[in-house]
Amino acid sequence: MLYDHATDSDGLMSVLTGLYGSLPPLPAPVLEARDSMARNMILWTLADHERAVATGATTNSWADICDFLVDALVGVWMAPVTVR
Repeated sequence: MLYDHATDSDGLMSVLTGLYGSLPPLPAPVLEARDSMARNMILWTLADHERAVATGATTNSWADICDFLVDALVGVWMAPVTVR
């Protein structure tokens, strides 16, 4: 859905162009899988933190969570590709 409407937002297009332009060459199936992993990681991490904030079950700030998430996403995108 994000990509269906990406062209409606200049800001989102700029982010996506920058992201995909900075990645190493990845085979299409790897790119697709890592894209899905990244979306899920972002969605679930932010939802989990929001839930923890609402219940008072976290000492991490939103800035902390963003830093943790960016570090993890860089690892996902930049990981070597296993060749079989």
